[in-house]
This record gives sequence, C-alpha cells and structure tokens, in this order.
Amino acid sequence: MSTHFGPDYLEKVYAGWLGKIIGVRYGAPIEMWTSEAIREFYGELDGYVKTYRDFAADDDTNGPLFFIRALEDLAQDGKLTPQQVGSTVLNYVSNGYGFFWWGGYGISAEHTLYENLTCGIQAPQSGSARQNGIVVAEQIGGQIFIDSWGLVFPGDYRKAADYAKIAASVGWDENGIYGGMFVAACISAAFEDRNMESVLQKALSVIPQDCQYACMVRDVMAFYQAHPEDWHACLTFIKAHYWSDRYQGWCHIIPNAAIIVLAMLYGQGDFTRTLNIGNMCGFDTDCNVGNLGTILGVANGLAGIDYNKWRAPIQDFQVCSSVVGSLNITDAASSALYLARLAYQTAGEPLPEKIRQLTEAPRHYHFELPGSTQSVRAEILPGGNDGHLISLLNTDEAAFTGERSLKVMATPFAPAGKRKHCEQLKVFVKTYYAKEDFSDGRYTPTFSPILYPGQRVSAHLMACKGFHHLKASIFVKGCHTGQLLLSEPQVLSDECWTALDYEIPAGADWCIKEVGVLVTRAPEELATPEAEQIGIYLDDLKWDGMADYQVDFRKETNWAWENKPIKTQLSQFTKNKGIWEIENGALRGHCSNWGETYTGDVGWKNYLLKTSLTPVSGGWHGISFRSQGAARSYALCLLEGDRLAVLKKEDNSYSILKEVPFPWVHDRTYAFAIEVRENQIRVFAGETCCLELQDNHRPYLHGMVGFALREGSQCFYNTLEIQPVSERSL
Repeated sequence: MSTHFGPDYLEKVYAGWLGKIIGVRYGAPIEMWTSEAIREFYGELDGYVKTYRDFAADDDTNGPLFFIRALEDLAQDGKLTPQQVGSTVLNYVSNGYGFFWWGGYGISAEHTLYENLTCGIQAPQSGSARQNGIVVAEQIGGQIFIDSWGLVFPGDYRKAADYAKIAASVGWDENGIYGGMFVAACISAAFEDRNMESVLQKALSVIPQDCQYACMVRDVMAFYQAHPEDWHACLTFIKAHYWSDRYQGWCHIIPNAAIIVLAMLYGQGDFTRTLNIGNMCGFDTDCNVGNLGTILGVANGLAGIDYNKWRAPIQDFQVCSSVVGSLNITDAASSALYLARLAYQTAGEPLPEKIRQLTEAPRHYHFELPGSTQSVRAEILPGGNDGHLISLLNTDEAAFTGERSLKVMATPFAPAGKRKHCEQLKVFVKTYYAKEDFSDGRYTPTFSPILYPGQRVSAHLMACKGFHHLKASIFVKGCHTGQLLLSEPQVLSDECWTALDYEIPAGADWCIKEVGVLVTRAPEELATPEAEQIGIYLDDLKWDGMADYQVDFRKETNWAWENKPIKTQLSQFTKNKGIWEIENGALRGHCSNWGETYTGDVGWKNYLLKTSLTPVSGGWHGISFRSQGAARSYALCLLEGDRLAVLKKEDNSYSILKEVPFPWVHDRTYAFAIEVRENQIRVFAGETCCLELQDNHRPYLHGMVGFALREGSQCFYNTLEIQPVSERSL
C-alpha cells in the first residue's frame, strides 16, 4: 500500500471535509463584510453567528464534490484532462441556475466558463485570460473549488497541485490557477505535516516563484516572522499592499489568499483560532474560512475540532445544488467516504475492507466515523419534543457491525406535571427536502427523493441497558399526506441486536420524505416513571433495490425560492432549462430552444419506464432515460417527419442511434414503455416492440428518467411510471 494512505486516512478526509462545511457555514452570514463591520457588530468572533433551520447549498461545497467526479466518470487510469473537467461541469451544472454564482458573462468567472463551454469553447481555453481577460481569470473560484484534490492525493502535494491545475484551468488562469494549486498542496501536505509554516513552504514550491501569488505569500510570511504576535498588524499590511482596491473585477484571488496565509500563520495550527482569525479579517469569508477549515481539519484530525462548538450544531448536514437531484442529498460522512474511495481507485490501490463495506449499499447510515450522526434526526410523538431532551450520540458502547453505532436517548427535563409521556420516539433521516426546510435559498437547491416504493429498508436496533418493553418498526413518511407506513413491530432486547426489515409497497405514487425507526413503549408501561424515557442503539440503517413507483402529476406542485421568483421549479424534479408546469393534471413542458427535467436516482440501472405524452407543437418531443446529468443521457423522441428514434447525448450533444417510421400528429396521446437491461434498449408502443438496439460504444448503464424538448417544442407528459425489469419482456 502507498505510504501516503496511513491508517487514519479516512478520518482525516472526514475531518477535512467537516472543516470545509464548518468554515463555509461560519463565514456565510458575514460574506463580503469588512473586518471593521464584523468587529463593530459582533465583537470578537468565536463560533457560529447564525442558527439555520437547515443550511442550504453553497458553491464552495458544490464545486469540490462535483468537479472531482471527472475522475470517476471520464478519466482513464487516473489520467485527467481539462476537457474532461469541462465535460463534468456541463453534466452536473444546471443552465443558469444553482451551483454557481450566475453574476453575468464577463463578470462572474463561473458564469463565463459555463457559457464558453456550452458554446463549444473547450477547456482550458474556456478559462484562459486570453479568452476572458485577466480580471475574470484571476477571480477566487479556482481556489475555493479545489479542496477535494488535496484530499484524494494525501501527502503527495505535487500531484495534488498538478490535478488542481488541470481542474482550475476550466475557468481560471494565471494567479487564478496558482491559487488552486497552492491550496490543494496545503491540504495534501497537511496529512503529514502539522506545522503551518512548513505546509506553506511546501505549497509555495509548486507554483511559479515569480508570480504575484508567490510574492504575496512570501511577503505575508516575512511580516509574520517579524511580528508573530499581532495578526491585526498583518491585516493592515495586507490592506496596504494586497487589498481589493488594487485589483479590478469581482472578488480577486490575491486579497483572499493573503487572508488564508495570515490565518494559517497566526492561528498556529489551532483549528478554532485559525477559523476565528480568518473570519474576523472579513471579505469573502465563507470561501476563505472554508479553505482554512479543510487544511486545519486534515492537520488536526477529528480530535482537533471542538465537537460541541463546531460539529454538534450541524450534525453532518449537507445538501448540494447540482442538476442531479439524488446526489444533492448527502452528509459529511458519506461525502468523505466517496472521496476516500475515489482516492484509492485513482491511485490503483486495493480498497480497504472497511471502506468497501461502508460503500456497498447505495445509502448506508453506519456511524463508523467517530462523532458522526450522518444527519439523523429524532422527534417525540405525539406532541413534539417539548418537555424532553433528545440526544444523538455516536458511541463505541455497542455496534452490530464495525465498532460504532448511534445512541439515541429521550429523557424529560420539564416538571412532571408539565410534560407528556414519551410514548414514541421517531429516529429518521430525510429522504427529500422542500424549500420550507431551509432558512433561505442559498444556491437554490432542488431535489429528487433518494428512497422509493418497491425498495427494501433494513436496520438493527438494541435497547439501552435497563430499557425494557420497547418495540420498534421501520417507517416511511409520505410528502403529500404525511401518512406513515410501518413494518410489523419487533420487541427490542437490551442484550442483543434486533433486525428490522421492510419492503415499501410497490407501485405507489408516494414521494417519501422520511425513513427511520419508530420506537414505542408497551401500553402497560406508560404509567411507570420509566415510561418518560426511551433509549436505543441504532446501526446499519440502509436500503437498496430498484424502485417500483409512479408520479401522479396531479399531486405535484410548482414552486420558487423567494429570492428567485421567476425560476419556477417542479416538486421531485430538477431541471436544466425550459418551462415545466403542472396544468390540468399533467406536466406541460415548453422551451424557446431546448429544455430538460429529471427525476429518480442516478444510480438506477435496469428498469422499465412507462409514460404517455401528447405533443402540442414543434417536432422534437423526448423521454429521457439513463440520464447521468445534463450532458449524458438517452432519449426516446418523436421527431419531425413521422419518426421515432432513440438518441444518445454525449458532451451535451444528441446523435441518433436508431430510428424507425412512426406516424404521429399533434394533440394526440401516445403511450410508450422503454426497457433497459445492461446495454440493451427496447421500446414498446402498446404491446408491440417497435424499436430495439444495443449500444456497444461506452453505453450508459445507469441513470435518472425525465423529459426533454428541442427546437421550441411544446408537449404534455401525462404519466410516469418506473418498474424493475421482469425476467420476460412485455
């Protein structure tokens, strides 16, 4: 095994990614504030300044998690090109919505790179100063989206910088790229070096020594060596020599990078002190403190991050705002596991058994990383949590598999006469989010459910010592009615684990918003003092299997974030472009040039998709399947000239794989079924197989479903149904 993958590698990745999330959340409420305004309003910062209902997505965490997917999706033998990173951006970013700051072409580097890519200007030209001008090319984005490259190349800081250079070139140039290389090298070096001066020297060695970025780093380090006790003086020095008034455009990389260097030096390796200093300096706080959180998280590990101050308020919570709705619901531990798995695969190293086991199921809540709760929540029923204290504690007291589990306790704190009996404890994860779950619409996340009818859920529970007469069921909760579906209750023991298993009824139109366990005390025990408490251990909550599910468009709604009223969304769906509205119980899609919308899980493999559509105008009406994002999918299309065709979308462009004659007219309804098994595609009109093909050239073997329009077409989509493929065809 490579010497860079130490025994604590996974935990360090987790600590680094937690640091990123912590830093972004800490800095977000005061983004673009001056240091003077921060001090006047808050005094000395020492912890989060705002409490969120749930913290919505952020570009600082979107970028690192999705740019790096180029390694999994497109790279061969770990070799990566700027063009592959550009294709990855086109695949996961919605056109003009979410993910990035869409500040205008030639103003926002992210908006500019996206427009360049969609117009056929490939990376690295898409991010070059020659194409966009130096003002755009040296914005901060090349630095803030780069953390994951340092995390997947631990200790090999030169390789981390090489890959960061490739990734950053999609949208940035010169100092904009050097900043990405520098930060990635800092993160990588921090796996093996906790001395921040040494880490900075190593990172300095990977960028041109005569560039302005390197000059700034050396100047700030020299000031620190002369004045090691006064970071305020160092900030004054930076404002005199490297502040934003010296640079044109929006959010230049140099002033913000100077703050990162300052905080690393004066924070002296302490996680909390470093983040506090970085935030007190002001300017692009969520970006700067996010990068600092990753570096210091890796360097200090989990033990160096104060749990109560930083981790407890967020409970591993994380969402994203890509175009793939099922990837937008995640958590810090799952993201860390994804990055760690990707690191071993890229290095060509055998996957450790622990990582293999924890990533076998598509969704697995295992609690194996110390302190992790994986965004699990708990509530008292009936009446909510009033009068009770609920604790969720990652523990090594007991485990069904591995070494850890989640201990959940509900205990009273209100006077006996003012509280209700703790009759039921609901422990759950959210499998779908709506806008009311969030305090604001930062980066406008949209979601598809991550759990569906037809799938099988399992979990293991054990009662805490001394807790008897407890029963538990797996439950799922629907969005539309709030109804719970329950498995048969099982009696829990405080001496051994009880297995719970539930197959969600197939064929339903349920949008599932929660899954978990419902723990109930036996009725005869409700009069005893112990009835006011419940204590359990939870381990290995997970699910798998293919969905058996339908969408009833009469139950779906259009909605918009308050700050984006013209950006109408459709519940359960993400969209890339076009207008998608519920009308007369169906989904009406229309576009000026093109539009696409998606739902389902990007991990779905073999399935049968049934839908009916009514073309209204235009000559390009599509049903998407095996969609892996905005740039890669198949589509079954009614095309002008009485044709029915299967098309394949590669690099954001469609080509016809096979077509057959199929007379069709506007305002008539047509029903189709599309069966996909491995690389084989069969299309049925009614009971008749009318089109069949096998894709032998880099076939798409998994993906979402949805709808697509081109050439200004308009269409009603009336039904959508997903089923597992049977042993025989239709």
